[in-house]
Amino acid sequence: MTVDDVVRLPWAWREPRLVEEDGQAHLEMRIDDLPEFFVAGATEEEVRAEAEPALRAYLASYLENGEVPPLPRNFAVAWNLHIPYQAGGAVAGGEWIRLGNPTRMEETSVKDDDREPVAA
Repeated sequence: MTVDDVVRLPWAWREPRLVEEDGQAHLEMRIDDLPEFFVAGATEEEVRAEAEPALRAYLASYLENGEVPPLPRNFAVAWNLHIPYQAGGAVAGGEWIRLGNPTRMEETSVKDDDREPVAA
């Protein structure tokens, strides 16, 4: 699963809303399944233009750190994700996990030198 795959998932974006803090006002756009994530700007056009690049950077930070990114609650399709391990700056093996609806999630793993997932 790539960052592009995760960004294209069915995220439930909220419409931009006006937020006032300390006498200052700005617009915010949020995603229901990512309560700590938001995009802020002075205009609706600015917020909408920055929404996807901000989401891409946010989700990429998980993948770059070898973590599983959060997924939408209504995401029912399962994906196999290979998380590489860093060893001395080089990728040295990794782990496969199966992502999807948590009620249907099945974990898989591989040996460090394998590339095909095997049942855990």
